[in-house]
Amino acid sequence: EQTVIANVIVTPEAYDVDPTGQNDSTQGIQKAIDDCRKKGGGTVFLPVGQYLVSRTIQIGEGVLLQGDWQDPDLTSSPEYGTVILAKIAPLEGTNVFDPSANPLFRLNTENASNNGLCGLTVYYPDQDIHNVKPYGYTVYATNPRMTVLRNLTFINAYQGIGASLNGIGHELL
Repeated sequence: EQTVIANVIVTPEAYDVDPTGQNDSTQGIQKAIDDCRKKGGGTVFLPVGQYLVSRTIQIGEGVLLQGDWQDPDLTSSPEYGTVILAKIAPLEGTNVFDPSANPLFRLNTENASNNGLCGLTVYYPDQDIHNVKPYGYTVYATNPRMTVLRNLTFINAYQGIGASLNGIGHELL
């Protein structure tokens, strides 16, 4: 159990997101994150639901995207808390060899900062064991300092977490 104190709550009314996963929520989630950052940072809370995401979501300095995570091993119902349905384009051509290409979440930090992701289940519904798609990292951090990644579940991801320290090279975490 955890009490979330949020600076921004992503609701259908305020940010035009769809918690049923039928319509793309990328723009609404990104707007909520941007609004929070403009206010000086804080926590953006994404309530229980399924949110279709089709493009990279940028998480800037001072912003934490917080979902309502539920441990899939301890859940007896089909409810999995906050689920991101990743419908992002797979990598093609030379991008397959670029670790920073087309991640689902990009954690950007220009200076020492706090940002991160907590409490999300990320599911790639179009991934197929018989026709594997080379998606970018689910989470890619550029110049990560004080980055929080907690209670994240990845289902059918091609690559999990990657980082570039000070823009030099790439490391897998």
